[in-house]
Amino acid sequence: MTFKVVALILMPVTPVELAVLPPQSAVWIASSAHMHATLACARALELEVTELFPRGDTSEEWLFNHLDSLDQHHNDASQHPGYSTLLVYGVAHTPAIGLFIEQFGFVASKSEAFGFSATKY
Repeated sequence: MTFKVVALILMPVTPVELAVLPPQSAVWIASSAHMHATLACARALELEVTELFPRGDTSEEWLFNHLDSLDQHHNDASQHPGYSTLLVYGVAHTPAIGLFIEQFGFVASKSEAFGFSATKY
């Protein structure tokens, strides 16, 4: 299955937030003690869930340590077409993050209430 939107969820979210993800989104969720309810809810909603096992002390470090794996699974080299939008929950957009995600082909990004979004095209 090809996913145009990938959500990287690094903080607990509500069932409503999960339910409004675009159809056929891939969802990567941090697997930690405070995320069990989010994982259970995502599975109950039958979302395509990949668990990631956080490396680092902060959700920003989790992003820095896992975006390469996420990108390898969903980019143009792995799927046709590759994903074009990334939704990151639990990490605020900063200039450092903007520079970091540019390495993965993101050309636009913006702050959102949940964290930030970024697009490749």
